[in-house]
Amino acid sequence: MIKSTLKLLVLLLCPVLFAGQANAQLVFGVPPQKNTRTALVTYSPLVDYLSRLTAETIEMRVATGWFDYQSSIKSGEYDFLITEPHIVGWLMDKRDYEPLVKLPSLLKYLVVVPVDNLTVNGPADLVTQIVCSRPPPSLGILLFYETFDNPLQQPSITNVNGGDVNVLAGLYAGECDAALLSSSFHADVLNDAQRSLLRVVLETRGMINEALVASPDISFETKDRIIDSLTNEPSGIAATEKIRDMLDSSAQSMVPANMLEYSGLSELLEDQSFGW
Repeated sequence: MIKSTLKLLVLLLCPVLFAGQANAQLVFGVPPQKNTRTALVTYSPLVDYLSRLTAETIEMRVATGWFDYQSSIKSGEYDFLITEPHIVGWLMDKRDYEPLVKLPSLLKYLVVVPVDNLTVNGPADLVTQIVCSRPPPSLGILLFYETFDNPLQQPSITNVNGGDVNVLAGLYAGECDAALLSSSFHADVLNDAQRSLLRVVLETRGMINEALVASPDISFETKDRIIDSLTNEPSGIAATEKIRDMLDSSAQSMVPANMLEYSGLSELLEDQSFGW
């Protein structure tokens, strides 16, 4: 009687189990964007390509804000994401993620002021100023703070959502005295006329660039296939074009990432960002 009951339960549960497997999907995490269209235009080509390459359903999940984004990262919610090097290092150390491909140039940040602001000329002049920046755990803030040996002299930060476009808009709106921008945004997104309205008063040290990382749920074979396709196949290289245009427009393609290059970078995040 017991065996018959157990057999009946298994038969009843099987459709539920198989339905769950059929509906299972991978998640590609995207940081908060200026708007939904920006996310779709930039990331959809890569997400769609990875779906075809892996024969898996991949959902593109755009974070609603930076708190949502970092909470999802820490909980291991994403199977794939392109993120900054200190977060790559943290995911390697804490969640066994693996960087697959990276942007080839060094990642740097600039502090800019309006060209007619003649009172700010270097780090010492920024101590009493307010600086607009993307919110923590932005690498830019961490590298910027390295400039100041005394934490009490670190400038006040006004957090601005929506990327460097909105950070710069905050500067022009009078929300801050200076803006912290990625060097690639300054060089590749702004035109000559826009750059002529700004003065660079500080440049951070360079660091290895952002990388596409994969969770431990992704097989080694799939990871190898992704690396080869995104760095060697014309269709794979084309799939990252919009992302390269946004993050490193000089890059002809992404290149294979080396785990050793990101090893230890989680310390930068843990030492200077609460909650990591």
